[in-house]
Amino acid sequence: MVPKSDWRRTGQEKYLSEIELRYIDRYAPFSEIWEHEHCSFCQTKISAYDGDLHSGYCSTDEQQRHWVCSMCFHDFKDEFKWRAGG
Repeated sequence: MVPKSDWRRTGQEKYLSEIELRYIDRYAPFSEIWEHEHCSFCQTKISAYDGDLHSGYCSTDEQQRHWVCSMCFHDFKDEFKWRAGG
């Protein structure tokens, strides 16, 4: 369990609890004007660019997408009760 004092916690339980996240193994922009995302916890950049993460978990809500890197997904998945879809 991740301690309550972990620096990555910034109130994500308000919008990331008990949701479905799908694993994206190769990032592709969802829009022509936005070419990267950030993990909702550690803020690591997720994009197709060299030096960035190229995969992660994305919420399935089309109106409000949230990304979680693999490390944070594994750290918080039990606490947030995430469902992983394909």
